Amino acid sequence: MSSAIETPKRWFLLAALAGTALAGMLLLLPATGEAHRNGPPTNECISAAEGINDKGWGDVCWEAEGDEIWVRDQAPNHWSVRVQLQTSERMIRWCANTHGADSWHQCDFDFPERFGDADKGEEVFGSCVRWRMFEQNDVGHTRNWTRWSDWYDVEWIFSRCEWVRPRA
Repeated sequence: MSSAIETPKRWFLLAALAGTALAGMLLLLPATGEAHRNGPPTNECISAAEGINDKGWGDVCWEAEGDEIWVRDQAPNHWSVRVQLQTSERMIRWCANTHGADSWHQCDFDFPERFGDADKGEEVFGSCVRWRMFEQNDVGHTRNWTRWSDWYDVEWIFSRCEWVRPRA
């Protein structure tokens, strides 16, 4: 009698574990976006990110208006250029240019702009984002990880977030 009861429990547990694993894998997938040949609007994005951009193999550009990251693949080397983004709220997002050399890829995100309620006497902070680039091949190996950029406000273009302290 107990094995008849245990079998449905096992199937339920297996289904729950499979669902959790699938949800975790989906979080690691890069954001959807579009391929572009012309690249980002240069007057609206931060491209000179403290020496981590334009490495010869890849480039990155953050556009605060619209929460967009642009990733350029510069080298015909069978490695895609990718960007890892982190918000001050510890949210991690990814953007990948898998279109090949001489192309830009645009990823759109929707990061929260403000935290805290001034009407309740709370301090109001803006959300901030930072990023780093790397390359990845078809089997998942990575290389050329850059250091993290400075923190930038997700709402105000070219505005650095001096209040953010890096978290481990």
